[in-house]
Amino acid sequence: MSRWGGLNCAVGVDVQGMNHDELAWQDALFKGVEVLATTAVHGACGMVVRLSGSRDAGSCPACSRASIRVQDRCERRLQDLPLAGHAVRILFSVRRFACADGACLKRTFAEQIPGLTSPYARVTDRLGALLDRIALALAGRAGARMANALGLAAGWGRRARRYGCPAGRRPVPSVAEPRAGG
Repeated sequence: MSRWGGLNCAVGVDVQGMNHDELAWQDALFKGVEVLATTAVHGACGMVVRLSGSRDAGSCPACSRASIRVQDRCERRLQDLPLAGHAVRILFSVRRFACADGACLKRTFAEQIPGLTSPYARVTDRLGALLDRIALALAGRAGARMANALGLAAGWGRRARRYGCPAGRRPVPSVAEPRAGG
């Protein structure tokens, strides 16, 4: 039994003991991404997948040196694209590495999975890209309504802040568009 957003989710599945045919959903969700799925839970709130990184070492974003020394661990919650109309939530076990270079300004750094996570993001990279497209095409609250209709929980403010809009203000186009050509 797991809790996510106030909803109880049941029906746990241990995915480590399954064969390749039973793990076809992993290919649909995480193709080309280096992660290890440990459990998948499906219930009223959708699907909750527990992931961890599959690499032995992390690369420091400041000096690019590889480090295998794990300083700490924490759990990060991400929202992903829906699968078969069901919400997908990811509980990602993040390792915090200590930089191998003593002279590096960044003493520790969090594990990032290319193609899945970005620093400080609460959505996966591919869901973020989809929300960006919706925000730029429909703008503002219309984009938020479309995202909610598609089962993507995203408010207007989150996307607006991503593009540098102060809270509560709508984006202003940088270049005035001509009304008539001729």
